[in-house]
Amino acid sequence: MNTNITIEEMITAIFTRIDGTDSRDEIIFQDWIYDALREIGHCTEDIIEECLPVSDFRICKPCNYGALQRLDIQDHTGGSLYYQFSNTGVTKSEPYVIVHEDDSYFNLSTNASNASQAYITYYSLPIGEDGKPVIREEFKTAIIAYVQSQYIARERFRAIGKEKNYAPMSEVDYWDKIWMRELGKAKGRAKAVNPELANTIANKWMTMIPNFKNGNRRRRVK
Repeated sequence: MNTNITIEEMITAIFTRIDGTDSRDEIIFQDWIYDALREIGHCTEDIIEECLPVSDFRICKPCNYGALQRLDIQDHTGGSLYYQFSNTGVTKSEPYVIVHEDDSYFNLSTNASNASQAYITYYSLPIGEDGKPVIREEFKTAIIAYVQSQYIARERFRAIGKEKNYAPMSEVDYWDKIWMRELGKAKGRAKAVNPELANTIANKWMTMIPNFKNGNRRRRVK
């Protein structure tokens, strides 16, 4: 059985592991956690199928929706409707239903008046009972290794030319090797999806973190 940890628990573990950090590093630690998770990729084990109602020409996405694998729109008899997504660039005529996807819904064109339900198969986001994103605990070691490698590299860059002691390049290389080793292990456990899909899911996952919007991402500690 997979266990998960919260973002706060992950950050606490990083602060405990890395010396010389302070509260100002929390924002960039969140950023580095995001980067590490993008590299690891999403778990193919987290695939869910649900039957969802169609209401007012809309299909409401589940709260843990990450990315679509399959969509089957049906009428009240269980028959499947022909459809295409609006971003395909080619518009087909009747009887094709046009589907426009936004953050919360699959929006159907007005010729889908007979649509009753939809079976949706999707990659789910790992979230806790409070609705906030969580991290698979088996990725913890890899994420800490990535953050450690980024932190060492940043501190070395900060100190060079300022007459301060700084980490030798050999230490930077050491942590890079640790990260690559742990990344390989994490990818193997995850049975990761392709990079493009993993990036889509990761972007969606990050929007669920309170107060972690574009403004915060620009407030990196240099």
